[in-house]
Amino acid sequence: MRCLLFALWLCLPCPAQIQGMGGDRAGRQQQPPGSISGSVVDAAKGEPVTEATVTAQAIGPGGMASVRVDRAGQFSAENLQPGQYYVQASHQSYPGPLGLPQAGVTVEVEPGKATTGIVVKLAPAGTISGRILSDDGEPLPNCGVFLSAAPIGSLPVRQNNYAQSNEDGEFRIAPVAPDRYLLTARCSQALPVERLLDVVGPGGVEPGAGWQPLYYPDSPTAAGASTIQVAGGANVEVELRMKPQLVTTVTGVLTAPDGSPPADGYHVMLYPEEGTVDGSSNFSSAAVGRSGQFRIPMVPAGSYRFKVIPLNRGSQPAWYASQRMTVGQTAPPPVTLQLQATVTLTGKVEEPSSGEAAGGPLAVRTRVGPMGGPSGQQPIKGSLILSEASPSQNTESRNAQVNALDGTFRLEGITPGRWRVQYQSYRSPAWLESVQYGDTPVEGDVIEVAQGSTGTLVLKTGSKAPEVHYDLKGTPLQTKSYWMLQAVPVDSTGLRSVNILGVVIPGQPLQARPLGPGRYSFFAVEQGVGGGMVNDRVMELLRREVQPIEISGGPEQTVSIRCFPKDEILKIVANFVAGEARPDR
Repeated sequence: MRCLLFALWLCLPCPAQIQGMGGDRAGRQQQPPGSISGSVVDAAKGEPVTEATVTAQAIGPGGMASVRVDRAGQFSAENLQPGQYYVQASHQSYPGPLGLPQAGVTVEVEPGKATTGIVVKLAPAGTISGRILSDDGEPLPNCGVFLSAAPIGSLPVRQNNYAQSNEDGEFRIAPVAPDRYLLTARCSQALPVERLLDVVGPGGVEPGAGWQPLYYPDSPTAAGASTIQVAGGANVEVELRMKPQLVTTVTGVLTAPDGSPPADGYHVMLYPEEGTVDGSSNFSSAAVGRSGQFRIPMVPAGSYRFKVIPLNRGSQPAWYASQRMTVGQTAPPPVTLQLQATVTLTGKVEEPSSGEAAGGPLAVRTRVGPMGGPSGQQPIKGSLILSEASPSQNTESRNAQVNALDGTFRLEGITPGRWRVQYQSYRSPAWLESVQYGDTPVEGDVIEVAQGSTGTLVLKTGSKAPEVHYDLKGTPLQTKSYWMLQAVPVDSTGLRSVNILGVVIPGQPLQARPLGPGRYSFFAVEQGVGGGMVNDRVMELLRREVQPIEISGGPEQTVSIRCFPKDEILKIVANFVAGEARPDR
């Protein structure tokens, strides 16, 4: 997920800072606007690129303009306030490294003048192509090839691209942003096996062998996979040789609590018990019929976990079924999964009275009536989030609004297991000081929910922020760029997200948001990078370049923040794509 830092800053509650910007603009002498024009070309071929979008972002006050190129790759942006602009182009066929926008050029807009002849280059993306063969060299058609960005730290792996092999076993994935990737191949075809006195059922002969999922270059698991470095404009060719494995069919029945077939439709998912970094594509599934029966073919030997998902999810699931099983090389006996009621958690968020007094205006949510019109308003204190505390990538989350009048909340659809608790206040900075579930205080931020739980969840928050001063290392105050100050939480407690502390504006003092106690990675990013856009993969690379710092609730402290100019960030990204490895800190 990308974070548009400049836009996020505009949402920060810093009215004094925003007023300062307005006063600066009002104080400047009004100058006639200027314009820029030029072309967008392919950096490798020198040919014009059509259907591109050009963005001109002011370096400092001045705003932003976005225009489309014409059929000849030409663009023109008018009515620009004088000053420096960072001009860049975007096109869906030209993704930048790690999914960032491509680098642009700095242009000076002069009062009342037209700046012409600007050339914005788009570096070509990479491609991955190859063949999928059997272990004896025969081409395998209709196999799925999954491309996922290689993991950085604890970031979850997300599938980026998908392709399917043709009748000759060939595949091609394009465009591919410069990055490091994991490549996985899965072939669903059944293989013929020798059978003696096999009984043919109404569904035909059950498959007895299939192709083992393969992680490039030749590993059945992600732990043995190698990453593929894809540079801009490069075509990486690979060959994958699939190996056969014995498979069997898992059958069973899903029942309602009283043993009858379920009234609603469900889907039965079968996940490997041992989590993989690319668990999103490593599962089998089957729809449940009217009789409650299901059938999942092509299941290799191993330990698995069933998970039942309603076909019509609605708001929160009211029923669930979960079970573990071990599959050998022969078909296991039919399994029975029985639906059980999910747990509803109720509780309260308790804030200090001083925090209540210092809080800002209440957030208000409008309820929608049955005819689409508003039916009332409810003040909201904050948001409570529960996410499954599991190493698997197939996790779910639940969230609820916290009533500002009494601090109560209600969370439905909770299945038994371990859940991580997070809270975000809408009115003032707040963090969890203690969590209690039922009569038991909770260590950390993870609770254990059992079947039939009726205990309440009580969260106590702190709102008196430690007094922290920031010392920026570098020369951001001597540049015209904006600098976005980041604080990335390191521990599992509190909100696990990027906090934007504030913005360094040339000629103005730093105004930073308060932080709660905890360990953070601090750094500042020059706003000119990609027009202000930095995604979570780049954030993780920058986090590894700095040492975490502990913020305590004791006496005031000073934190040194390392500043990353855009050129240094692009260099760090290029080194990562080229295969340079740094250990996580």
